[in-house]
Amino acid sequence: MATTVIALSSAAALGCALLAGRWHLRQKQRRLRRDREQFIESYSFPSHLDDALRREYPMLRREQLPLVHRAVRSYFACWLQAGYRPVAMPSRLVDAYWHAFILDTRAYAGFCATAFGRFFHHVPAAVASHAGDMGEAMQRTWRLCCAQELIPLDAPAGVPLLFEIDARIGIPDAMRHDIESLRKASTDGSACSSGCGGASGCSGGRSDHDGHGDSGGSDGGDGGGGGCGGD
Repeated sequence: MATTVIALSSAAALGCALLAGRWHLRQKQRRLRRDREQFIESYSFPSHLDDALRREYPMLRREQLPLVHRAVRSYFACWLQAGYRPVAMPSRLVDAYWHAFILDTRAYAGFCATAFGRFFHHVPAAVASHAGDMGEAMQRTWRLCCAQELIPLDAPAGVPLLFEIDARIGIPDAMRHDIESLRKASTDGSACSSGCGGASGCSGGRSDHDGHGDSGGSDGGDGGGGGCGGD
């Protein structure tokens, strides 16, 4: 009898220790994610990236650059919040800025190490499209951007900055999106059909509403604008 009681007590203690260990691990992961989100939000991008972007888009005024920075931060936050799952690129402006950042290899590698704990690759749109699930990646980006800006998924008005910045700035090759299809897909589970480098629409099919996993990134310069996060 005494042996049984001791065994039960030991098992209960072990169970409690395991639960406590898991709780502490989850708390540590949450703190790390908050730290990374804050780092992305407060990071000072190298000033030469602004010059590179304005050379590519001369109509971009200096007073509009903070808006671009906000959109870039939003995209990087999406990848982190998606658990490193693929996120589609809805903006040619942001994509061009990302390309310029990658070319500053030392600064970009340092940013990735602190912001993500790994390198965030940039996959050209033409390559990413062959991997499939680009519609799902675009829908994931839409949901996360809406959450960042507290926009209800079924809102009759309101578009996340990352999805409208091209048109707001007025660049000639602006990416344009079927916003109503994106809203519909976010509420009925259908998947958006175009992920990178063009206008997005939606088609039938279930999407992943979770956003926790382990892939991400994109790398290169396809020249056509757009790209996807995932590696």
